Amino acid sequence: MSQAYIIVHDQLSECRHYIDTFLAQNKIHQIDQLDLTENESIGIQDVRKLISFLQLKPFTSTHKAGLLTAELLSLEAQQSLLKITEEPPPNSFIFISAQSEEQLLPTILSRSTIIRLEINRHIQTTSTTHAEFWTKLLRMHPIRRISLTPDFTDNRPNSILWLNEQIVFLRNALKSKYTP
Repeated sequence: MSQAYIIVHDQLSECRHYIDTFLAQNKIHQIDQLDLTENESIGIQDVRKLISFLQLKPFTSTHKAGLLTAELLSLEAQQSLLKITEEPPPNSFIFISAQSEEQLLPTILSRSTIIRLEINRHIQTTSTTHAEFWTKLLRMHPIRRISLTPDFTDNRPNSILWLNEQIVFLRNALKSKYTP
């Protein structure tokens, strides 16, 4: 499975959170990631480095991943990304964080899977909020429990993030209460 993804959100930190969650779920080790998001700009040489990196076999993971930020990509760098977004090397992922789809060439958009993360006012990430949510949920009648959960029927990426947050919270809660 190889794919190019464009993660769109007005805050790049949310894009990064989504990407980090994806990488963790797919057990892609840092040694198999090339992160160009910290660069001041991304030029043709950086894209060539990414292409060479992704063409190599993963070292410890099943896949390799390249991470880019749209506003750092020069026009020439975007043009050099065209071939690799059309046919990514086997077992590789390309993630491009963007605040807006307009920052990228239309051909890159057409060759990538676009994931638009929405700001969801229902998601609150503090431990207290998670604890309150679960306490309230478990005390409710089973039929009424459905009304308490956020409605993510039309937004799969947000539902995955929300479920992952709940899993992490519950795992940590169990660890803290039941350590031998």
